[in-house]
Amino acid sequence: MSIKIFGKILAVIALLLSFYFLAEAKHQTRENLRNSVVKLTPACQNKLDEYALTPGKFYVSPYLTQKSGHPTRLKGYTQSDINAIGRGCNLVDDYHGWLADNGDQDRWQSKRYVRTELMNCKNCHRDIGDWKDDNGNHVEGSMGLAVNWSNAGDQYDIFTGILLMPELRFMQCGINSMNGFKPNVLDDLVRDFIAYVRFLSAATGKKMGVRYIEQGAKSLPPSATLKHGDDFTLGKSLYNAQCSHCHGLDGRGQWLSKDVVYPPLGGPDSFNTDSRNYFSLGIFAGIIQVNMPLGKEGSLTPDEARSIAAYIQTLPRPAGDQKGVIAAAGKQSLMFIMPHLLKMFGRYE
Repeated sequence: MSIKIFGKILAVIALLLSFYFLAEAKHQTRENLRNSVVKLTPACQNKLDEYALTPGKFYVSPYLTQKSGHPTRLKGYTQSDINAIGRGCNLVDDYHGWLADNGDQDRWQSKRYVRTELMNCKNCHRDIGDWKDDNGNHVEGSMGLAVNWSNAGDQYDIFTGILLMPELRFMQCGINSMNGFKPNVLDDLVRDFIAYVRFLSAATGKKMGVRYIEQGAKSLPPSATLKHGDDFTLGKSLYNAQCSHCHGLDGRGQWLSKDVVYPPLGGPDSFNTDSRNYFSLGIFAGIIQVNMPLGKEGSLTPDEARSIAAYIQTLPRPAGDQKGVIAAAGKQSLMFIMPHLLKMFGRYE
């Protein structure tokens, strides 16, 4: 064997070894994060305290005790389980790591999966996916995360026509509602999210095959309105009067502080055209009626909610990857360029 060939073999071996040691270093970094103490966001601290989550052989949910009148012992959680649940809660409350010491490094580098910095899971899933009214009852149509694990009659997805397990539902939200990319189903980010959802399901006593009021989003079909139709012109007027002070006149949202962000409803940072918020006006209107305006939830009539949804759907937004990579990139670029061009001609509000 010539010296030249031997040198090439050594170079290949050295390259493979460098990849191996790099992978080992990355693995050790992730293992250290798995075993480290979890710093919870204030909201997650309150949520897990509310459910009295502590390590032990058995777990007793205060929520179930209050509802049933007697304590029910469930399988307990190890400290490792609690770490995963806490990290999952942090993802829902603070996906981008704004409140974390090390940014998204403490969220499994979550930013690699999204194109926007202004969207968060809790924008749609209020109270970290566990929204209750003043009487401690879950709010109808609030998209509670606990039922995602029990799949209570909700495995079939009417939009894709397939059965979606919780991991796939999480990925679907990331791809469409947060205009992002599909994480690996075995990624720590997905695993921790599911750990939190599973805990909520157990702590609130969710059962298979039972329909719960907080399951999914409330839908407002045209038949729910007096006009049996939508008026996006009225929707714009209502939006300007009741929504724009938070979401902006152009719908691009506002960043007030690390934990107060009003999400964009249009523009390059909003949900894309593959999201059910876009192609299902009835569901989007239901989300608006249940959740908005902030502090006056449920005050909009079906006509008003559908009209606002119809107007918001006219706002420009990302194309979504299902339209093709070139179309998605082109529309994303156009939304950055057009406002500047319109301002030059005085045509931009």
